[in-house]
Amino acid sequence: MKKTKYFKGLTGIFTVIFLLLAGFSALISCKTEIDGLENSATLASIQITQEPAKTSYYLTETFDPAGLVVTAVYSDDTSEPVTGFSLSVPDTDTLGTKSVVVTYEKKTASFDITVSIMYGDAEIIIY
Repeated sequence: MKKTKYFKGLTGIFTVIFLLLAGFSALISCKTEIDGLENSATLASIQITQEPAKTSYYLTETFDPAGLVVTAVYSDDTSEPVTGFSLSVPDTDTLGTKSVVVTYEKKTASFDITVSIMYGDAEIIIY
């Protein structure tokens, strides 16, 4: 009789372990499905939500994108600031308004900078 009780005790332990593992597996499956739902939106566009701190340059001055904030807009109307975007390098060797193109995951947006020259105390801007 004692062997039977011992065997029944082991069966109970294995049953508990099996149920715990099955429950854990179900939790992982549920989390995977939820993660899939969260990532179902696709990138619709990008926006410049804040231009760089500096958008006016003098002839031959180096462009500085510090302060630029780019936001990704998704198909479900959600948005978030992103990093890892690329920028075209504006030509500051010639005067005038220059367009800087921002690219993120094959989507583009742009903003303008102005390149001018100082002549004495006057700033000369050519549009």
